[in-house]
Amino acid sequence: MTGDGNGSPLGVRWGPHMTVGFDELDADHASIIEALNALVEAHDRHLGRDQVDRLFDALMSTVLGHFAREERVMAESGYPGLSYHAGEHQRLRQRLEQLQAGEIHETDETMRADVRAFLTNWLYGHVLVDDFAYRGHLHDSDADVHALLAQPVTPG
Repeated sequence: MTGDGNGSPLGVRWGPHMTVGFDELDADHASIIEALNALVEAHDRHLGRDQVDRLFDALMSTVLGHFAREERVMAESGYPGLSYHAGEHQRLRQRLEQLQAGEIHETDETMRADVRAFLTNWLYGHVLVDDFAYRGHLHDSDADVHALLAQPVTPG
């Protein structure tokens, strides 16, 4: 296995430094990291198209559910950065769809390194920058954020 030697092919593990302070969103982030690590491990080990596709489908389901949950909570709480954040979700979704459509199956090592770099940078950039931007607002909001997060989501 590649990675950081602790079972994390991307070198990323969820930890308290990544918390946004809501168990449901933190659990989503931990699940996304787990799904990304599983995908990257399969990718690095050349486990085959079927295995990689199955793991990518699981990643997409987790990501899209998370995006829907976040956007609902941001909308209901009146988060002023919703438009930007939803736009970032759309951009990330499109990029993931491009990867899923073919780039993830590239055998060229440079392309494989680019895929890995994108996944790592996206993870850090989105969780540690974009998601951290809303946490103060959600904590200060009059909305019942915990009740909103407890509602089931339909991935978009």
